[in-house]
Amino acid sequence: MTLKHCLAVGLAAIVGAAPAGERLYNGIVLPDAWPPATSTTADAGPQPVPYLEPANIPAVIPIDVGRQLFVDDFLIESTDLKRVYGKPRKYEGNPVLKPETPWELNKPYNPMALPKGGGMWWDSNRNVFRLWYESGWCREICYAESKDGLKWERISQDIVPGTNRILPKQRVDSWSVVPDPGATNPDERWKLFASPGGNPAKSVVYTSADGIHWKNRHWTSLNEDRSTMFFNPFRGKWVFSLRSNWRGRARNYVESDDFVKGAAWHWPFPANKQSWKDKAGFTNTVDCFRWLAADDRDVQESRKGENRKAQLYNFDAVAYESIMLGAFEVHWGPENNVCEKRGLPKITDIQFAYSRDGFHFSRPLREAAIASERWDAYGKKWDVGYVQPLSNICVVMKDELWFYYGAFGGDTKRLQPSDPAVPGSGNGSLNGMYSNGAMGVAFLRRDGFVAMAAEPGKTGELLTRPVAYRGNRLFVNASVSGGFVEAEILDEKLGTLATFGKFRGDSTCVELKTLSGNLESLAGRPVRFRFRVKGGSLYSFWMSDSPTGRSHGYLAGGGPGYAGLKDE
Repeated sequence: MTLKHCLAVGLAAIVGAAPAGERLYNGIVLPDAWPPATSTTADAGPQPVPYLEPANIPAVIPIDVGRQLFVDDFLIESTDLKRVYGKPRKYEGNPVLKPETPWELNKPYNPMALPKGGGMWWDSNRNVFRLWYESGWCREICYAESKDGLKWERISQDIVPGTNRILPKQRVDSWSVVPDPGATNPDERWKLFASPGGNPAKSVVYTSADGIHWKNRHWTSLNEDRSTMFFNPFRGKWVFSLRSNWRGRARNYVESDDFVKGAAWHWPFPANKQSWKDKAGFTNTVDCFRWLAADDRDVQESRKGENRKAQLYNFDAVAYESIMLGAFEVHWGPENNVCEKRGLPKITDIQFAYSRDGFHFSRPLREAAIASERWDAYGKKWDVGYVQPLSNICVVMKDELWFYYGAFGGDTKRLQPSDPAVPGSGNGSLNGMYSNGAMGVAFLRRDGFVAMAAEPGKTGELLTRPVAYRGNRLFVNASVSGGFVEAEILDEKLGTLATFGKFRGDSTCVELKTLSGNLESLAGRPVRFRFRVKGGSLYSFWMSDSPTGRSHGYLAGGGPGYAGLKDE
């Protein structure tokens, strides 16, 4: 009997027969009715995250997939360590991509070179980052590559010879490019969702063998602008993140096993229902659910001419280690008519969100992870406003996560109204609010979303809930140059089963030396980990079957040193 099978049998004995509903990799059991129809317009408070309620936390949490992050209390039974949130620091050399070619400068309309969604994914076969970005406001998709993530080369293709334009006939307002390594059909290894804008309008989905030559073109159901999509590999689902307006700008949710078939959802979304089941006349369609929105905890500091009730402008997500990492693009205003009068971009910031079931996302820190510099930075900063994430959110660069983002500088001299005679000008092609768009990058310590920090001069402890693991090596990500981190494995009565030596220093991937106990004999059993931290912080822990510390977790957009999008 394999170790994997032993673990499965052991867990079944511990937690009993699985109730109806899908059991996830982390032990969470989804309800029968999924996706849940729980979001309403009546309550403006934060949306619940059911798996964080004590009654819903698994009796034993499998920790076999990915580094275990402390972004919430799912893993934590008790601790006196302080949770400290990390924020990426912007690169001083930003922007790393800006309008330069004729199709990016887009004269006489607004210049732009950035992904409004788009995508950036590591290609381990050629050791380059591949970038899909948009040239000119709401124009077309172009392609670039980089070996170091900072210097980008526009790669000419055969679609429009001598240029890097790869889909010249497809107008894009928001869009996503996502790889599908598990595709059985070679022509479907890349997926593209392209929204041309309009409220409502039909979008288009494509597939491709190489990410350059797109075919299998299908219209979607109606949707509104700034809609995107992503893949949830934990459940094998394609998810469409559709703009809606049920609490100001908000999001609707569609999931499907099949990317193309999932693009046929119900429209219009009924105001009096939270989901719309199949009915006569709607065949081969999927349900659309109210999903995410800003809430009454989203409060912006008062700024003259910029303050407005928060709305959720866009949402993207990607698998990172053991969670789905989400990027809330929170819109603070002003509305478009105010921006047009000034030729300055609307103000949006990116906030991090985290999910362990792929649907419910928690946002413990209601502060910008990557912020617009605001209107008073006009002429001084390139990212004055309209900051937005890429569809892959981030990539892994050794000991850091690199977060690429698009933003706009604006142009106060471009105050022309829309020109009905110019295709696309109706959504801002002539006005400076959408001018001078470029791409930048910001850096964060790997796993650095949350640090569990000890108080100065004191030793703090963190005790996990019961967990079950495979592997025979304990790794941590810790910064304890002023002290140490050490660990024990405990039984259900907190008796010691294994002990580990102290680590002193700073490392995003270090093995704690086993001092006592047989880690292989404990695999598959319910155990707890107790960490002691002094003079620093603990960011994550994981059990590995490799001296290199591979986590079997996901890597967002990937990165150098990895053969794919998992740490295998």
